[in-house]
Amino acid sequence: MGKTRFFKWLLIACFIPMYTASGQTITQLEKKNGFRDARFGASVKSFRNLVLTEQEGNTKYYRRKTDVMTMKGVEFADITYAFYKDRLSHVFITLNGVENSREFVTLLESLYGEGERLYPWVESFDNVLEWNGENITLTYGEIANTKEGIVHYYSNTTKFN
Repeated sequence: MGKTRFFKWLLIACFIPMYTASGQTITQLEKKNGFRDARFGASVKSFRNLVLTEQEGNTKYYRRKTDVMTMKGVEFADITYAFYKDRLSHVFITLNGVENSREFVTLLESLYGEGERLYPWVESFDNVLEWNGENITLTYGEIANTKEGIVHYYSNTTKFN
């Protein structure tokens, strides 16, 4: 095998596992299509124990009285579900404390791979990450002055017209 051919083979052999691992993790996010038992596109009628907290145009925001506010040792301060035209389109999770928030990022990365780092130059956010699938996007951001982490799951397929 020639030297050039060997290096091409080596290059391909190194990148295929990285591409496959990344694709599989985003695939897991796509397969989940939501957060816990909340699936994007589900009717508001399929949810129990919702409390309306806010309404803005065709979007209504709810909290569930029965939500478990921890996941694998990470504590949530709030979970809010947004329904556009009575269909689940967004899930917002607020986490208090930088350590608690970053522990959740570690959990997200174990499930979906490393997120893409966004806006490293913006001082009001210490850390902004994004996992972008075809049907779902997941973002994580830290707000420096409040020491909060905000996680946002949202459907890329919701039609806003």
